[in-house]
Amino acid sequence: MCKLDNLPVRVVREQKSFGIAEDEQVYCMCRGIDDKSFMIACDVCEEWFHEKCVGVTEKQGEKIDLYTYPSCRTG
Repeated sequence: MCKLDNLPVRVVREQKSFGIAEDEQVYCMCRGIDDKSFMIACDVCEEWFHEKCVGVTEKQGEKIDLYTYPSCRTG
């Protein structure tokens, strides 16, 4: 199971340099904010991903019953 909760300090610093507030929720492998675009949740790790980051459009997402982020498929 993938764990995105324990981010390296480097990623936390990068969030600050991009102007993301510490209390603002970040998502996805890009560790970005909810930009109001379509997002899909992994049914394994329960993390939300931007469509542009995982290559799943909203139209494709509507047809997916269970989505698994590629890193979660391997273990």
